[in-house]
Amino acid sequence: MFPTCPNRSDCPLTKAIRIDPLNKVAYNYLAYACDMVGDIEKSDWATERYMVMAPDETNPCDTRDDLYAGRVRRFNQKRTGDSQD
Repeated sequence: MFPTCPNRSDCPLTKAIRIDPLNKVAYNYLAYACDMVGDIEKSDWATERYMVMAPDETNPCDTRDDLYAGRVRRFNQKRTGDSQD
């Protein structure tokens, strides 16, 4: 139905979504949490759900753009060997 937090079966974010499947904030935080541990598929899933629930809000698009920019930055750091942000 929806992903769980990486490495945790009792993730508070997924519990919040189970309680309230329309909890936009939980989807937003889940997207960032999954991205931080490299679970891109779950991060994108949570971001997409957030965007569908709030199509007239700017924050879902900002979240997606922020996550994509971070992925590009990390890719370039690995490619060039640069460890700075």
